[in-house]
Amino acid sequence: MKICNKCGCELVINRNWSIGSKRANHNTCIECFKLYRVKNKEKIKAYRLKYREKYKLYDEIKQDWVKAFKECQGCTLCGYNKCGDVLAYHHVEPKEKTMRISAYNIYHGHKETHNELLKCMLLCSNCHKEIHYLMKHQIIKD
Repeated sequence: MKICNKCGCELVINRNWSIGSKRANHNTCIECFKLYRVKNKEKIKAYRLKYREKYKLYDEIKQDWVKAFKECQGCTLCGYNKCGDVLAYHHVEPKEKTMRISAYNIYHGHKETHNELLKCMLLCSNCHKEIHYLMKHQIIKD
């Protein structure tokens, strides 16, 4: 049995505190944890703001990198490459799609993402909409 480091009571794992949860790894009881949160409300708030700002900057860097990556490739059909935000990956065979292509996946270069990108072609917004229109109206098959 675990014992709370603050008050010395026995830590009981209940339905609100499952073994797989973050709280299960702590050495304080829920009451002491709640008391800590009340006493350190401003400290916790400042930490969260700092954390958000740090990752907001990281996300901006990641998105800029992905935009530049797309701009280097350009649209497969018309060659447009002026704005990476306008370019999107289109699955050539929609039935074979196993995951969504996102900036996170492209930036981190997971093997699954690489395999998924091989099933796609990069299209500008106009070409992408045109292909979906043609597919919807059975002019070209899936």
